[in-house]
Amino acid sequence: SSESYFKYLKEKSKDKNKDNFKESKILKEQSERYNCEKVSKKHDKLFKDLLSHKEVAADFINKCLGLRDKLRANDLERHSTEYITNSYKSKETDIVYKIKNRKIFILIEQQTTEDVTMPYRIRSYANEIIKQEVEKDKTKNRTYIYPTVIPIVIYTGKRKWNVSQKLKNIEDKLEGYEEIVDYNLVDVNKINEKELLEDECIISKAMLIEKSKSKEEIIRNAEQIATKIYKENNEIGKYFLEVLTKYILTGRTKEQVIKIIERIENEEGGEAEMLNCVRVIKEEEAAIRRKGLKEGRISGLREKAKEIAKALLKENMTTSKISDITGLKIEEIENIKRQK
Repeated sequence: SSESYFKYLKEKSKDKNKDNFKESKILKEQSERYNCEKVSKKHDKLFKDLLSHKEVAADFINKCLGLRDKLRANDLERHSTEYITNSYKSKETDIVYKIKNRKIFILIEQQTTEDVTMPYRIRSYANEIIKQEVEKDKTKNRTYIYPTVIPIVIYTGKRKWNVSQKLKNIEDKLEGYEEIVDYNLVDVNKINEKELLEDECIISKAMLIEKSKSKEEIIRNAEQIATKIYKENNEIGKYFLEVLTKYILTGRTKEQVIKIIERIENEEGGEAEMLNCVRVIKEEEAAIRRKGLKEGRISGLREKAKEIAKALLKENMTTSKISDITGLKIEEIENIKRQK
């Protein structure tokens, strides 16, 4: 029990032995923490009980935020305070209210001790609230309005609170960079092909490939990129070409990939070392297209022959004669006759 625990501490503190004194000091610190935790839990219950009443919560929020349009108790509704994240199994914030018919949340966190991680914790809680609401809402579109989380920390500790209220004030900073937006955007649609090709950044070249609208355009752009990389003798560019080759080969059969790789490996020296992969793929693409066209023409001719055979069967022409005229096998003509 706590009584016997404190009695043990008292007895230990009387011991004049140096080692025992150290031990008693540690135990004293533990007892202080124990007392602090008891007080903290007591305060938690007090504040939770009070803020669970909407009238009390509304009055506190109005005063704390200095709202011109005062919130009433009926404007608030309690929101779940348990958020599951990858970082911790479960964490419960103190109180969360949602303003009815709005995507505005008031998060109230009560602290009895100074917590240097508070800016990070608040951001984590806010992100979890937003995440749950966004995933729950199935009506998202370009004009979608995201939830807002307004955090309030009630600090009841004895020492002065000396932690920044903004995470960005205590984050590591990159000299010369000033954050003016929530995220930086690079929109490929606002950059033309020439700019992407000429830009030294490899990602720009990857964007050029992604911007391509057809296989033919991908190959053409890949050829331009490969030529530029060869001229610049860019080692990172060479790596990019390897990645690009795999990208272009995606979707082909295993046999096709092996055939292309074998052809690439047979190429040697100079510019060929840089450009052969694109050239080989380009030739393979052309061969596939030619084969497709040829197969398409053959397929079209066969369908035409079948139509002629149907017409001749209506004229009661013999199967062998129709075979001579159309080039179809007698078995095929017999099959057409059965389908009539």
